[in-house]
Amino acid sequence: MKISVKKLVAGALMAALCCIATMVIQIPLPVGGYVHPGDMAVFLCAFIPGGWVGAFAAGLGSCLADIFTGYAFYALPTFIIKALMALTVYYIVRNKNPLSFYTILATVIGALVMMVGYFIVDYVILGSVEGGVVMALFGSWAQGAFGVVASYIILIPLAKSGLLKKYHNMK
Repeated sequence: MKISVKKLVAGALMAALCCIATMVIQIPLPVGGYVHPGDMAVFLCAFIPGGWVGAFAAGLGSCLADIFTGYAFYALPTFIIKALMALTVYYIVRNKNPLSFYTILATVIGALVMMVGYFIVDYVILGSVEGGVVMALFGSWAQGAFGVVASYIILIPLAKSGLLKKYHNMK
């Protein structure tokens, strides 16, 4: 697979955005974890640069944020979960209008991927179904909902300005 320098640079910038967006604003949740705008950036990775590069960028940026903020034990699961979120969204919307219903549906499905992924991780770490359910229902749900809404709000001006069309599915 040949990847252009432009796509690689876009991937690096999106990885940095995922990391910074996750680290800068963190709203702690009473059940543990936190809500942050990082998932907005993860969903945007499905559009810029998209595909496997976008998935890698989403996973890497989110993984680094976990390491830098003291959640290193979540780093590998986060890499996998966030990459799967971006890939899920990409494969649903890759040939669709980014402001269509499919984008909302895709990001909701991406958020569900995150909820299931972190449920499994929390089940393994906490050793109980109840602990995993509490984290998935409250923590991951709030984080996913924020990411869905925020990413769509950001996609509107990107699509209307023509920037999204320029970078979506770039070679």
